[in-house]
Amino acid sequence: MIDTLFIDLDGTLVESRTALMNLFMNMAETYLGDKNRGEDLLRSFRKSCADAVYTLPHEDYLNGIGYGWDNLFYSDFSGDDPRLHNLKIASAEYQHLVVKSVLKECGVSDFTLIDSIIGFMFEKWVDYYRPFADAYSFLSECEQYKKYIVTNGFVDIQMRKIQNCDLTSRVEGIYISGKYGIGKPDVSFFESVLRDTGADKNSTVIIGDNLSTDILGATNTGMKSIYKKAGHVNIDINAVQATTVIENLSEIPRLLLTL
Repeated sequence: MIDTLFIDLDGTLVESRTALMNLFMNMAETYLGDKNRGEDLLRSFRKSCADAVYTLPHEDYLNGIGYGWDNLFYSDFSGDDPRLHNLKIASAEYQHLVVKSVLKECGVSDFTLIDSIIGFMFEKWVDYYRPFADAYSFLSECEQYKKYIVTNGFVDIQMRKIQNCDLTSRVEGIYISGKYGIGKPDVSFFESVLRDTGADKNSTVIIGDNLSTDILGATNTGMKSIYKKAGHVNIDINAVQATTVIENLSEIPRLLLTL
């Protein structure tokens, strides 16, 4: 019988892809004069971030916590880990390299916009994040279960999303990979969260939209999993078998009774 839910954040409880698209459409309208160029701007940012990642220290740490390509624009790098301090210093060069490359690709030669764009991203990004329409009702209908948000990323970024989406009081706890220095799908991360929550893996189910982190991690840790479709399908869907598959969070309360 299931008594505990480990719930992913981005793409599961929160509409992260829509948030990114709306952010970049607004940026395109503000700096390029055409919001319809938002998709091209987003694509250019992804490529430029990948090209500039060589400037950053602690690649193992970043990969371990499962950081997003855009996180280096949003984080204030708060925390006691000295690697965060080093990343904060390196992020300034990284951000300027990325934005300059993007402006060039977009045919903009006014590089005085660089600092303004960096500031825009840092200040505005969280405003675009919203919970899925059925997130609150799902959490409310699962009140008999212990519910924990278990997510990859920097602590400050994920906490701002959670607070902005009014999710803090709706769960028993929040566990973020940045605090542990390792994240999904690493078994040691899940084992740490199980230990810290006092949950039993045999009565815990992981709910997430990412096969290569949420579902693979659950499989390797020996836990049941619920895969929310329409998320990241970046590995062979047949290679990692979730316990069950859903399209909407509203399906989960009844489904849990069968697991």
